[in-house]
Amino acid sequence: MAITPRQAREQAKPTQEEMKRLEDIVDKALVENMKKGGCAYIDVSIFPTSIARETIIQCYRNAGWSVQYRSDQRDDDYLEFKENNNTGYGAYGYD
Repeated sequence: MAITPRQAREQAKPTQEEMKRLEDIVDKALVENMKKGGCAYIDVSIFPTSIARETIIQCYRNAGWSVQYRSDQRDDDYLEFKENNNTGYGAYGYD
C-alpha cells in the first residue's frame, strides 16, 4: 500500500533530540538578542529539513513569537524572530 502524504510527514518529523538541539540554539539567540533589544536572526542552514524548520516556526509562534521566513540572495535565507505584541504582555512582561 502506498504511503499517504500525512504518513510521510509524520515519519519525517524531527526527533525529540533534534528538536531539543534546535530549540536550544534558537533560545540562546533569542535571549542574547533580547538583551540588545533587537530581533533574532537564525540562518535556516541549522535545520536539517524543511519539516524541522516549519515545526520550530510553529512552536515559537505558539509561544508568542512572530516568526518570518526571509529569503535574501545576498545574505542567505533566515528566520526572523520578533516579540509578538499581541500576547497581552508589555515589552518587558510587566503589563
